[in-house]
Amino acid sequence: MPVDSIQCVVEQGSNITPIIIGVSGFFASGFAGWSIYSARNIAKKKAAIDLMERSIENIVLTKATEKVRKIHLDSNIEIAVFAYGKKPDNHENDGFVRDRDAIRKVLNFHEHMAVGIKNNIYDEKVLKEQRYTSTVELWKMIESFVLKRREITKSDTLYQEFEVLAKKWKKNKLEVISD
Repeated sequence: MPVDSIQCVVEQGSNITPIIIGVSGFFASGFAGWSIYSARNIAKKKAAIDLMERSIENIVLTKATEKVRKIHLDSNIEIAVFAYGKKPDNHENDGFVRDRDAIRKVLNFHEHMAVGIKNNIYDEKVLKEQRYTSTVELWKMIESFVLKRREITKSDTLYQEFEVLAKKWKKNKLEVISD
């Protein structure tokens, strides 16, 4: 006869029932909050992994990254010349445009990744574990291009999130990022 017991407690004016309801509500809201937090962290990790998978499958981005590395290794070409709107005399016209577009493609991808991390869309720990070396090295290769573009366009914010992320990762190489 559990109903009679509760009825008896309620009839006697006991405070036990409101306490039980309050404690139950407290634990329910705590569990709901934890569930939302946990689901958000899983979603950020999944978004980061999806971004990496898309970048690996993106042939245009892969070829653009290879082109940037090739330009960097070519001692006859300074990557900053691609920041100008016109080609230098020692570069073929079609190749210049393709190379400049490759540099921009790579920069745009990394800026997108950095903005996503900054705005809590992508999990930084997952991306840092997967892309640390390529991100830091790429910034070193392409920094002169970005600085020249900023000078030409008079925009200090051009690719700033990529720069901030690469420098942060380089500085804190061994730092463990918490969830």
